[in-house]
Amino acid sequence: MGGKRLLIGPIALLAFAQVSGETVTPEGPATLYDDWHGGQTDEGAPEELLTGLRVTVQPGGKAGTVRLLVNHRGTVHAGAPFTLPAEPGTYVFPAPHVLHDYREISFGIEQETGGHAIATQTRCEPEAGEDDVCNDQSVDVYRPAIGTAPPDRRTAAEVQRGRHLTIDAITEPDADRDGAGDLTEDRTNLRTSATTQRLPKGQRAFDITVENAGPRPADRPRLQASLDPSPGLGTWSPKCLSERVILPEGEVQSGAQHCQLAPIAVGERRTVRLVVPDLGRGSQRFTVKSEGQDLAPFDEFADVDFRDPLPPVGIEVEPYQQPYRGRLAVKLHAARKGTVRVQLQRGGRTYARRTVNFRRAGGRSVVLRVPNRFARAEGVATLTARSGNAIARARFEPSY
Repeated sequence: MGGKRLLIGPIALLAFAQVSGETVTPEGPATLYDDWHGGQTDEGAPEELLTGLRVTVQPGGKAGTVRLLVNHRGTVHAGAPFTLPAEPGTYVFPAPHVLHDYREISFGIEQETGGHAIATQTRCEPEAGEDDVCNDQSVDVYRPAIGTAPPDRRTAAEVQRGRHLTIDAITEPDADRDGAGDLTEDRTNLRTSATTQRLPKGQRAFDITVENAGPRPADRPRLQASLDPSPGLGTWSPKCLSERVILPEGEVQSGAQHCQLAPIAVGERRTVRLVVPDLGRGSQRFTVKSEGQDLAPFDEFADVDFRDPLPPVGIEVEPYQQPYRGRLAVKLHAARKGTVRVQLQRGGRTYARRTVNFRRAGGRSVVLRVPNRFARAEGVATLTARSGNAIARARFEPSY
């Protein structure tokens, strides 16, 4: 409804501000629908789940029993009857949960008696002809009441031009389409623990156990691994549904990589393994989240610190990184002084080489010059560092 009012434009908004005294609904049993029949915008709009309706009651009305109606693409969903008070104010009522694009939905009420002060009247401008703002909005009155039958303005007993019911939608995203709002309704309790161990051939494994201790299934759980220092992309098993997880603004962290998990049933425990190149030492955090806010905060993440002997050579690189102005920053580690040769490959081709001389053991930041054609290649990029017979590899995604 809010989106539809925005389509009316500044002139109509001014007209709405000049409201007549006729704010009440007509007397007697009836079905009333807020009907927008003006133009619609064509931009893409994400579907949202209707979770409630906000009704503004103005002075001068009477209390009475009504039920809220939601018309979505010709299918009418009815709420339970309730008493709409006469006292002025804004009230929130439950609504049928309907996943919708705001352009495909309209709201109404079915009343036993009239006189509810929930309408506003636009000042019509008949002299404007087709541009009269009242041509786009009406309250359609059906007598006798039509219940959950789809409304058709051509059969209405009365069309009140330029009127508008003061009913507004309360919506939430519903990413898993389970009929529960992701912000306040689809909440569960996920718990996480983690262990780590060294593997042969310079690899390290992290075993992350996730438990759903909440009352609802976790339909879209995702694991975030925040690794410091970052060894680049790892390999998840079992395989993720997706590693490209769109995060809310502010949740993206340096060194983080993600795994979209299969749904986790109530009471289910699942262990996921992440294998990365071993950098010898690190501080890692693993966090699991699903659609809604966790019911029991602070147990959905696990920290793992480790200190082992450093490998002969190692590479630090962000898992998702795009070269900036033809330059790619990485950090090399060498357990002894000497020469380290590093190269960058993607799609079977080599795009950069550099030789780095370490005068002593330790870490060193290195910048590789990367040609423009690197960005047009496909697949994950691989960095390889060689120090004598020792080899280290790290992967990263340049186009996340």
